Amino acid sequence: MLEMGGRHFKKCEIEVGEIEGFLDYVRSLDVLIIRCFDAIGELVFVDVSILMPKYDQIYGSFCQWNETYRNRSPGIYACLAVCEWGRDNGFGYYNLGPVGDYAYKDLFVTDFQPIYAIALVPPQHALWNDPTSPLFTDFPAGTVNRLFRGDSEALSMTAFGHAFVA
Repeated sequence: MLEMGGRHFKKCEIEVGEIEGFLDYVRSLDVLIIRCFDAIGELVFVDVSILMPKYDQIYGSFCQWNETYRNRSPGIYACLAVCEWGRDNGFGYYNLGPVGDYAYKDLFVTDFQPIYAIALVPPQHALWNDPTSPLFTDFPAGTVNRLFRGDSEALSMTAFGHAFVA
């Protein structure tokens, strides 16, 4: 699995700890791997998706492609190949994961489900001093240290002496 996604993980600057956590997580799950080769046998892409029959869906985990084929949109082709396999094997949904970071995913979205995360971080934590931290890149302004959204009352967790990001 690490070999199949090595270039992808590096290009997306995914840390080794995150990769190890992912590998540990998928170790006991059913995984769909689709490899596409050109006419002379060169690998065009490899797509790794997680099968989630309990939820009637396939979760698109990652796709690594050969840069030679970039102008032919191998990522879109991979999405179509997974959807076709899912349809033929009784799955009702293809979950693209986070959509906002990848414009091509908008082509496939029929049902949008917001993904929520919680960050509880005390004011003195070093993450507040790093403009590249997830507090600034992954959370809209004003949502860190809030357990409730919308009309619900916010609950501040700044009294705690540790950070928790889920």
